Amino acid sequence: MIIRKIHQWLGLVLGVPLIIIGLSGSIYTWQPELTKLMYNDLYSAQETTENLTPLEISSLLEKRNNKRIDTFYFPERERETFIIRFYNEELYHFINPKDGKDLGQMDSRRGIFDSLLKLHMSFFVDGGKYFVAWIALITSILLFTSGIYLWYPKCRKFKKRDFWNWVSIKKKSFAISWHMMIGIYVSVFVIILGLSGPYFTFKKQYVAVLSVVTMTESDKPLEVKSKGAGNVLNIQQTIEEMNKYFTSYYPRSIHLTQDKEKTIYLSWMKDKSLHAGKRERAYMNVDIYSGEPIFVFNPDKASAVDAITNKWIAPIHFGELGGLIHRIINSLAGLGLALLSILGWLLYYKR
Repeated sequence: MIIRKIHQWLGLVLGVPLIIIGLSGSIYTWQPELTKLMYNDLYSAQETTENLTPLEISSLLEKRNNKRIDTFYFPERERETFIIRFYNEELYHFINPKDGKDLGQMDSRRGIFDSLLKLHMSFFVDGGKYFVAWIALITSILLFTSGIYLWYPKCRKFKKRDFWNWVSIKKKSFAISWHMMIGIYVSVFVIILGLSGPYFTFKKQYVAVLSVVTMTESDKPLEVKSKGAGNVLNIQQTIEEMNKYFTSYYPRSIHLTQDKEKTIYLSWMKDKSLHAGKRERAYMNVDIYSGEPIFVFNPDKASAVDAITNKWIAPIHFGELGGLIHRIINSLAGLGLALLSILGWLLYYKR
């Protein structure tokens, strides 16, 4: 049967990548808790009698290091500290939010978990993210739909005891019972993950498809440039400008630039804690000379396609939409994907 052959050979060829994607995704679901556990000294604020503002901290850090700040992250989710990076420097500095003390540096914001994310998205290969995105689509559309098609005629003959009483059954029956049961349990969730994941690689194409489906257009311009002239804004001036907008939101990040044609990127968040539900984040591109807004994204006024991509895709894919239960399910789905590949190989070997 052609569908059986497609299912079999896709599974065999994509087995190793699927194991890597599944296991890395399963672990990364718990990134907030694991990062806080492993880097507690950098992520936890230290108590002190001082209580400096972000403006005061930025001035203190630039004066102390005799360097200009390039990037400024405010506390969010599991992290209680500021993260800053200076121009022409790769290290991220973790700063105590009370007194501006430098608690330490890392070459990434999440340490080993940024590497785990790169493994999940690209296998550490240049251009690998496109390969991973296509695997996700093929898996969700072809592997699981063909698997369900093959399973359905046999579903009434499937015996529950084949799943639980595995000691008394043959190895081949054991493998196919587990393969079928795990496949059905995780199929819907892996399809959702497979269809949401490619957004992080093919954003323009993803938005284009969603625009057709929702019959709405994205409000985001294809390109934003600064139009002014003179001296570029420093971090202190940028923080002052940032305080004028989205006052009901928490500030999230500032990204300055030395490219005089580009813009300063500012972002805010509605809730800075790790929470269930949609992500509501506002952002703005401002002129690097005047601080005037060039493009403003307000989640409360977003079109349907922008609302889906900015509010829903990330919490769906990372398992945060439904809170702890959703994260557990996502983690198990990633683990199940890896087990399905292993059991599929075992079935082929024992055929």
